[in-house]
Amino acid sequence: MSCLSIPAMDLIRNETLLQRLPATNLAAGECLMISGQNGAGKSTLLSRIAGLSSSASIQTHLPLRLIGHKLALVDELSVMENLALMYALDLKKPASDADLVGLLNQVGLTDRRHQPCTRLSAGQKRRLQLSRLWMRPPSPCLWLLDEPLTALDASFHQTLIRRMDELLKLGHGLVITSHQSILLKTQSVQNLAFGDLGAQAELSCA
Repeated sequence: MSCLSIPAMDLIRNETLLQRLPATNLAAGECLMISGQNGAGKSTLLSRIAGLSSSASIQTHLPLRLIGHKLALVDELSVMENLALMYALDLKKPASDADLVGLLNQVGLTDRRHQPCTRLSAGQKRRLQLSRLWMRPPSPCLWLLDEPLTALDASFHQTLIRRMDELLKLGHGLVITSHQSILLKTQSVQNLAFGDLGAQAELSCA
């Protein structure tokens, strides 16, 4: 089943041609890895896919989950309170304390659960944000991950990559932008390389 269809199109922001995109189709259980220099349009494409700006020609066929480069956390709230908000927004139901503690255990933040987020390091805040990947929606989703490795230490890189592989096996789709190498076990990876402004982006299979 297709989870994302991007037609051949010009990616434009503020009347500037960022990239010429090839037609791209992503099936459930597959990953699209987007690479390129800063300002080339990677985050702009994610926002188009997420429907945050108009692009009626891009079609998605699974529920969307966006984890952006900017942290969407409330610093004054505790780690548990922030996670409870994310859980309710993503799964449309309240979480039990056991649910939340289980998620925090996955990302190594159980001992920080009562601290306000303002006291967390950048890497800890990123791990809290990424804990959404361990929630269990009722059906597979299309995950849009903007620079997910930012601020993370090398040990958590591997934890995150293992979770990405698990999600693909469960039939989720992944669209990832990253400046760092992400080596997934699956063979179902397409690479979309952005070049200079106005260039033709290159699509290839891993």
